Amino acid sequence: MGLWRGRVGYEELRKKAKRLHFDYRDTGEERNPAFKGREIGLCLVEATGFGDQLIKDLRKAQVIAIPFIPQKYGDKTRRAHLVCPIIEGGIVWLPAQPPHYKDLKPFAQELERYATIFPKSDSRDVIDTMTQALIHLNNGFHLNHPHDPFWDDPPVIKKPVKVY
Repeated sequence: MGLWRGRVGYEELRKKAKRLHFDYRDTGEERNPAFKGREIGLCLVEATGFGDQLIKDLRKAQVIAIPFIPQKYGDKTRRAHLVCPIIEGGIVWLPAQPPHYKDLKPFAQELERYATIFPKSDSRDVIDTMTQALIHLNNGFHLNHPHDPFWDDPPVIKKPVKVY
């Protein structure tokens, strides 16, 4: 529902993550008093570089920070291929501007632009962030491809399994 992109040092990144946790629309330097707060449910952090320390610091600040291990799914292009069926299935939507909803919101236009030129854009990080979120949601059974059956409860394996 929002997009912030930038290269900042660790302390600024930590501050920005905390602000965005409180209100995902708040990407400015000063908190906008008109924002009533749109707190996020969890903060997915790439567990590389600063990520491990950021997860620890955010958890201390009572932000639900979840690690994402990108190497588990291949490079950025491979991860983008993994989420193509989800996107092609029509369950990823980009927000449009009211009142007529004919034009995308500015950040959604930017995301769409990056997606259409991926992987040839100047930065592949925006699309990589989106793919990581979609992989996380898909792995947690929060997304369901429209052509697959929907399970109210996952099937239970009744046959004992031997583990060696």
